[in-house]
Amino acid sequence: MSKMEYDLNYSTFIEQSKTLYKDFMESFLNDKKMHAKRGAMTTYSSMINNHTLSSLGHLAISNITPRHIQDFYKISKNPVSLVELLKLEKRKCRYEPWNRHTLS
Repeated sequence: MSKMEYDLNYSTFIEQSKTLYKDFMESFLNDKKMHAKRGAMTTYSSMINNHTLSSLGHLAISNITPRHIQDFYKISKNPVSLVELLKLEKRKCRYEPWNRHTLS
């Protein structure tokens, strides 16, 4: 008897889910609404909608591989390099600093 026949006969066979990641996360957010605080929900929604769905949303949960997760976490650029540094201008002091002659 093959493994699949055994699993089917003894009810241990689990069919792979065809549920898309985006649908699963939508369900997750709906479940969380009941128990999470508003601020937490805003954070969850933002992170999921702005980050994970664009990378993984189109995939069926059963098709997500470690490579997908690794690619999701890969940062191709240093995020700090995307920030423009402020350039401080030297300002001339309005008042002259005190010295020995000023005080006498």
